[in-house]
This record gives sequence, structure tokens and C-alpha cells, in this order.
Amino acid sequence: QPEEYKNRVIPREILLRVSIEAGATLGWHKYIGPWGEAIGIDHFGASAPVKVILEKFVRALPDVKRIFLLMRQKKNMTLAQRLNEHIFSA
Repeated sequence: QPEEYKNRVIPREILLRVSIEAGATLGWHKYIGPWGEAIGIDHFGASAPVKVILEKFVRALPDVKRIFLLMRQKKNMTLAQRLNEHIFSA
């Protein structure tokens, strides 16, 4: 894909990225970068019917929502301020 398109889809200035894959996370790291988080199944023996796998992934959604809420912009707050607020309010 052209660089202009890639930057429009995944802007370079967005450093905290999350990928969610119902399989191995292999290959996602080049898109999420060094500060990103890849969610997936990276071990053997996690075989199950699709319904069971999706139920396990749905249970992980509250964590994904928490990550999103932390990463989204808050008026007049930098990312560092949001991270400090999150870390020290726990």
C-alpha cells in the first residue's frame, strides 16, 4: 500500500495501538509498534470450537475497553498525564 494510505489508516503520531486477533499475533507487531499491545493466542493447545474461542475473547473486552479509554484523548491532558492518572488512581 502507498505510504500516504497507510498513514491515513494508522497515523504515525498514534503510538499506543492495540491489535486483536483470534489467532497468533505474528505479524501485527510491525503495525502496532514498540508501544502497542497485541492480543491473540500465541501458544499451542488452545484449540476449541469457534463459539468457545469467541466467548473467551468477549471476556477480554473489558480490558480492551479500559485500554481504549486510557488511550483516547482527554481535553488538556497529555498521554503521560493520563497514564499517571491511571497508574496512581488504582
